[in-house]
Amino acid sequence: MKDVLIPATITDAISQGSWVDPGPERLAELLGLARRESPLRLFGDVEHMQRIHQLVGGRHGYVDDPEFCMVRRVSDRESPSDPRVAHEQAVFFGGSLIPGDDAFLVLDLSRPGGADAILWLDWPRGPPNRWISLGSLSSLIARLDESKGGG
Repeated sequence: MKDVLIPATITDAISQGSWVDPGPERLAELLGLARRESPLRLFGDVEHMQRIHQLVGGRHGYVDDPEFCMVRRVSDRESPSDPRVAHEQAVFFGGSLIPGDDAFLVLDLSRPGGADAILWLDWPRGPPNRWISLGSLSSLIARLDESKGGG
């Protein structure tokens, strides 16, 4: 399985020091999530993002479980409006702190605007509509940078 290409938005933020996990409470606030949701963290480097990508798509990975609302390839979608995430082009850049919660923050690069659209796995929603948009990655990075500066 090949690695997914991490967008420059993330690699630049990492190299510039903007990509810093603010902690689960502040991250939830920045993403507009309720505090009752699973505590999330940002994955701190490209290698971690690649490891999670490999884990999710591994031989017995999450991608094959219909509850996770993913397909392996874009061509596996039933139609262009199929809401499932295409694993081959998914960047897993954040996830749950608590093992077993299986919550992820993803960019699905196969979608228009996918390099900037944050998707979150919302378990209370029914399949195949569990991935919801939480806004843009560029806005999150800007808020992370402001947050780091005390703003």
